[in-house]
Amino acid sequence: MDLLVRNGLLVVGSEVFYGDIAVSQGKIAALGSDLSGFQASRVIDAEKRLVTPGGVDVHAHLQYHVGGFDTADDFANGTLAALYGGTTTTMDFVETLPEESFAAALERRKAQAQEGIYTDFSLHMSMLPHDLGKLEQVEHLIIDGCPTFKHYMAYGFALDDGQLYRSFNAIAQGHGLAVVHAENWSLIQEFVRRALLEGKSHARNHLHCRPAKAEAEAVHRVLEIARLSGVEVFLFHQSCGEDIPEIQAARERGQVVYAETCPHYFALDSSVFEALGSIPICSPPIRESGQQKPIYEALLNGRLDSVSSDHCPFTKDEKESAPAFNKVPGGLSSIETRMMLTKDIPGMSLPRWVEVCCSNPAHIVGLNEKGQLQVGFDADIVIWSREPYVISAKKLHEQADWSTYEGRCVSAHPEIVVSRGEVVIENGQFKASKGRGRYLNRHLKH
Repeated sequence: MDLLVRNGLLVVGSEVFYGDIAVSQGKIAALGSDLSGFQASRVIDAEKRLVTPGGVDVHAHLQYHVGGFDTADDFANGTLAALYGGTTTTMDFVETLPEESFAAALERRKAQAQEGIYTDFSLHMSMLPHDLGKLEQVEHLIIDGCPTFKHYMAYGFALDDGQLYRSFNAIAQGHGLAVVHAENWSLIQEFVRRALLEGKSHARNHLHCRPAKAEAEAVHRVLEIARLSGVEVFLFHQSCGEDIPEIQAARERGQVVYAETCPHYFALDSSVFEALGSIPICSPPIRESGQQKPIYEALLNGRLDSVSSDHCPFTKDEKESAPAFNKVPGGLSSIETRMMLTKDIPGMSLPRWVEVCCSNPAHIVGLNEKGQLQVGFDADIVIWSREPYVISAKKLHEQADWSTYEGRCVSAHPEIVVSRGEVVIENGQFKASKGRGRYLNRHLKH
């Protein structure tokens, strides 16, 4: 054996028990209440601390240029922060050039990430308007291990309903998964136009121009289009209680629908716009007080499946330099804090925490050897502190010079992180090499 983790409080599926984990050649070789008979080159005594699988974050934007800005975190910085937050597997996105094939774009982005990435990783393919002439390539890409395709119903590269149907139909034929950012872009544009005409440029108007009912309308519409095409859907970053009945209704009529949220939708409310101005701008927006409880309750009762970071940070100067809310580069920084914040949701059990942060996201996107403490799975293991931890931008490893969670106390933080059997973080020190992350082909098992 290469590694033996002893005497930990293990979260294994629906069970929580004191036990040991034996690791051989990067895989979990055995689990049990007492594996002291195993001989290992390294033994870590967890001292009855909490032990979980490594986190799986299937929605982050690293080394990304958008709207004239580059994200504060590249693949190296962002995934180093992920490891410090207990996340050992990350997913980002590929965007094709107009004349570029899906396969060529995937290889280009994969090579860009591989130069510095620390976590194991995979990539979603983005489906942009200019990609609709390439739909014959979809099935081959799915077979080759990239079965998830991101669709935007907002921004300048939004797809209209007919374009969504065309793409969904191709993905359904290849047995892939359609990933969707659902907002009503036409309404948003009109609300923004009217707000600016009335001189309402403050960050609070970002929320007012993207109302919850309009988000729910977009969710309803995209699920109807998905029903017509027969595609399975993964809805990203649900922000409001109005979305939940739409998701539940689609499931009750037999559709396969997965849905995630992000920490800022259950841990923050719109008071942050008064406190921090333009810094908290992201889309969908952080909602009014009262919207957080239906989101975290939906995580607890299974109507939402997972939590991702949607990590897309920019610097304070970049956020604050915009002349009006609609010009602010959108995105928040939470790749490091995602698991800590989710653990502390009221009523969150340890097994459900691991489901929404580890095993569920891995299963949904086809990362079939990630997200669980199970024999044969990758040995991605996190040992958590007994002591609470106060979040501060100065202590985080993300490169943004701010945190919307500044000063928040969470109940635990990762102390030892193991990735594929390698101890990568111990006693606050990083112990691995740049570019160590492995690219993962994926195949859905829904």
